[in-house]
Amino acid sequence: MAEQEFRVLLADDHPVVAAGLRLAIGQARGLALVGTALDPETLLLMAAKERPDAFILDLVFDGQLQFDLIERCRATYPGSVIIVFTSLPAGPYRQTAIAAGADAFVGKDTDLETLAGLLLEHLGTPRRKPGTVAAVSIIPSLADIGRGIHFTRREQEVAAMLSHGNSINDIARALGISMKTASVHRDNLRMKLQCRDSNELIARLARLYGAAGAS
Repeated sequence: MAEQEFRVLLADDHPVVAAGLRLAIGQARGLALVGTALDPETLLLMAAKERPDAFILDLVFDGQLQFDLIERCRATYPGSVIIVFTSLPAGPYRQTAIAAGADAFVGKDTDLETLAGLLLEHLGTPRRKPGTVAAVSIIPSLADIGRGIHFTRREQEVAAMLSHGNSINDIARALGISMKTASVHRDNLRMKLQCRDSNELIARLARLYGAAGAS
């Protein structure tokens, strides 16, 4: 049986970045880049034809910030994975991107192999309809507070290790991923759970996992 290929659409108005992403996705098993758009309207026209499994989106086009592109993709293709890949600073923008419907916010200082791995991870996690609890969850508490939020299995693994006081270095080593990837998962968890900083995230996870273990 042929391996399933997930169809990916890219929106980025920087030709060098687009070329690099085309190469990285072309080399990743299980991914097929079916189109590259230089602006949001072209992306949406391509999406209507290609019906993608995933989007990789920059958020700045011709100098204009376009957060509504996330919302438009999510509203039209609710089952698709949306990865924001941008040079925008995470501090002011990650939470807004996650709230708009992105599954992950990844800086352009992240290597493209890591980006492809994150994309495959999200594509391999069944998406839930809003208002339901994840079918696969490490502990009930994380699923309960995450109604309508898409947690990947890797995010749940990182959450469990953070709750037990493991450092990012420990997590990266244990899971066989880079420290950069582990940090991306931690930061996306922080935004999805609406924690102000990493300390609040760790404290909240420690309480959740401690409650689950005591039940």
